[in-house]
Amino acid sequence: MKLGLFSILFILLLVSCKKDPRYETRIVLLNSLDSTIQVNLYPKPEYCHGDLYKMSSISSGYSEKYFALTCNNKDYLYYSDNYSIGPQVLLGQIFDSMILIVNLDTTTTIKFKANSFQHYTQNIFSSSTLWALRSYDDNLATMGSKQIIHVNEFTFNIRKDSIR
Repeated sequence: MKLGLFSILFILLLVSCKKDPRYETRIVLLNSLDSTIQVNLYPKPEYCHGDLYKMSSISSGYSEKYFALTCNNKDYLYYSDNYSIGPQVLLGQIFDSMILIVNLDTTTTIKFKANSFQHYTQNIFSSSTLWALRSYDDNLATMGSKQIIHVNEFTFNIRKDSIR
């Protein structure tokens, strides 16, 4: 009898700890080059905090505005709780511009702004830019509870054949 009551209470506890699903959009920069890229991000003033910027509308996380992205690696630029927003719109809300310094045969400085870009075939801020979209479910486990996160992850790939 006690074992049955304990089992029912335990099941109720597990069910009550489950949270409603969360929805996220994540922006990723992928370095597909054989060399490191120096990334310089220029967030809008309201996102700046010294050499850091607020990298999420979900939490209080900050990230560096200037960093090295090693070859064949990726970095998350922003996490948003707006699941239906496109990557270029989200980037335009957070950043004024970004500069990527690439050292291949020569040093190339790729510049992206809302209405212009240099030394790359596409503008990361443009609605016509091709992004890789990966939608998946992630699990967030915290102190006795589990939360499902539905993720739209948009990746912008820096490739050698797109550098001009």
